[in-house]
Amino acid sequence: MAPTRRQVLALLAVPPALAAMGAVGAGVAWWGQPTTAGYRHLSVDEAAFLRALAGAAWPATPACPLDGAQADLDRFLDASMDTLPPTPRQAARFGLHALDALPFPLHGAPFRALDLQARQEVLHGWLDSELMPLRTAVLSTVLLLGMGYTIHPDAVATFGSLYKCRYGA
Repeated sequence: MAPTRRQVLALLAVPPALAAMGAVGAGVAWWGQPTTAGYRHLSVDEAAFLRALAGAAWPATPACPLDGAQADLDRFLDASMDTLPPTPRQAARFGLHALDALPFPLHGAPFRALDLQARQEVLHGWLDSELMPLRTAVLSTVLLLGMGYTIHPDAVATFGSLYKCRYGA
């Protein structure tokens, strides 16, 4: 006996329904995640994502040997979150988890587990995305991390040599 058209349509609705339930379950788990010792507002996964993102945005180069992943920018963002009220702070943390999970369907791993080249490709894709909320979330995070990167003591010498305005003095 062949399946009816309604049965086929019902079966086609199962994968999107399961994906939606999984997304809701992940969201609930991400929202209430406790902070990790050593951080006031971040968990270990959020800090690892921020280090991976910073490393993709600012890899070590001959011009500036400071690798963004090793510049403690996770701690810079953690301290910056002091200025946020609790609900926006939780929403920002939720966004970090969502961004970290975004590459999973195509790469089989969260952003923080990808190698540098794959992270840079994903980051450039996000920054060029036609989806304004995604582009804005990533750009805002990179911009805030960039503030910490450019004032890092190991980067100030490099950037100071580029500007005559007494940068970092």
